[in-house]
Amino acid sequence: MGAALTMMRRRTFLQTGTAACLTACTESSRITGGIVGANHAAGHWLRDLKSPPEPSRTLATDVVILGGGISGLIAALRLQEAEIEKITLLDLESAPGGNARSGSNRVSAYPWGAHYVPVPGEDAVEVRRLFEELGLITGHDAAGRPIYDERHLCADQQERLFTRGVWQDGLGPTLGVSDTERAEMTCFTERINEYKKIRGNDGRRPFCVPVDQSSRDPEWLALDTITMETWLTREKFNSEPLRWYVNYCCRDDYGAGIRDVSAWAGLHYFASRDDSEVLTWPDGNGWLVKRIMERLRGVDFQQAVVYRTTQENDAVLADVFVPTTQETIRFRAKAAVCALPRFVAQRVIAGLPVLQNLAYSPWAVANLTWSGEPPPAWDNVLRTSASLGYVVATHQSLHPCPNDTVLTWYQPLDHSPPPQAREEALKKPWTKWRDEVLNDLRPAHPDVAHRVTHLDVMLWGHGMIRPVPGFISGSDRAAMAQPLGRIAFAHSDMSGISIFEEACTRGADAARAILKIIGKA
Repeated sequence: MGAALTMMRRRTFLQTGTAACLTACTESSRITGGIVGANHAAGHWLRDLKSPPEPSRTLATDVVILGGGISGLIAALRLQEAEIEKITLLDLESAPGGNARSGSNRVSAYPWGAHYVPVPGEDAVEVRRLFEELGLITGHDAAGRPIYDERHLCADQQERLFTRGVWQDGLGPTLGVSDTERAEMTCFTERINEYKKIRGNDGRRPFCVPVDQSSRDPEWLALDTITMETWLTREKFNSEPLRWYVNYCCRDDYGAGIRDVSAWAGLHYFASRDDSEVLTWPDGNGWLVKRIMERLRGVDFQQAVVYRTTQENDAVLADVFVPTTQETIRFRAKAAVCALPRFVAQRVIAGLPVLQNLAYSPWAVANLTWSGEPPPAWDNVLRTSASLGYVVATHQSLHPCPNDTVLTWYQPLDHSPPPQAREEALKKPWTKWRDEVLNDLRPAHPDVAHRVTHLDVMLWGHGMIRPVPGFISGSDRAAMAQPLGRIAFAHSDMSGISIFEEACTRGADAARAILKIIGKA
């Protein structure tokens, strides 16, 4: 009897489980989508190129900009303002923006990468300048502080965390946290607030945006020689909720956790800003890309793979492959801005020193078209997930009865060393990515497979520079910013931290360097 009952229970369990699995599989099978961008094929063409082809023709320009991410766009904007007549902007992809690119569908625009910019501090001069030009800053108060157009500031509810089967406000864990753990989290916050007030022996803040405005006091730079995990242990910050939160924040900004990034970078995340507000849009930082491109009407943008850049006398020669026409072209310019990531730049620029210790974090990003009422918060994080959760594209909408949205789901692929993670990601079919995304969200949204109608995935093999110990304070990073002949450099790689403020600053700096090179400073 007992054996028979056990057999019946097992059969019932298997039947129920099989039915649930079949239901989920049936629901997910109706979801459309695929793997879109980035252009790995063109990138790998460059990587595997053995014998560079000779260009079929030569075109003249004043300044050629290699790379159409934020730094390249800002360089173009500032050069255009300086009345440089002919500017050519080249990028591997068919649209500019780099990791600030965006997309859209019948429901909404949505980001494919960076999706917000924190309200910039007073040291982020170039960002504030840009935001005033774009109308995001509408004036200043009696103390001289910027006043922002509230339509672009993230609306409430901003953040929530799914933990212990329910949603809580804010991302720092509070549910089920003991008094001892809560006290440790408070102590960490107090330490961060102290770091915001301290000055190094050179009078600068230890942690600043842009990075190069930070103190060079050896006492603070020593934090770049250890990992964030080592610092937490040394300072006796051992509670699991706090470590989870700090690890989440590092993964969010750097694509790698506390075991991989330097303590300086980890603390920079928390101590470099005084304002917690952020600006965001349905298409994320793609909104900024569009506004900048509207101002670059005189700039010639072309999709092209740069495969060789040389210099002769008073000219820069950039040889490119144009995927749409299968043509090779040489651009002859008075000067060039290299806004390519360093691992690409050192493949294509003759005479550029090759750096060996560069680490880049791979990412997967998915955009899910969601049927029905949108989740109430903009940023939604799952406590036990390997992903970073998702943001809601229509969160800024003023519609009184919102219906349907797009969820942008992010996952840094830091479960294994970057080369291995990249290889695994590129081999995985869309159906596998679809199921992984749905399974990740199912604990918080049991009806996710029913809600989602379309799901696209973008894989970023080299999503951002990773601030491993020694990189921020090392000599390689400082050398990266030095012009090479008539070529100036403008990528956030040179900051060690891939954020909008750094790219904006690097682009403006490169434009000034170019004006000096061609005698227009």
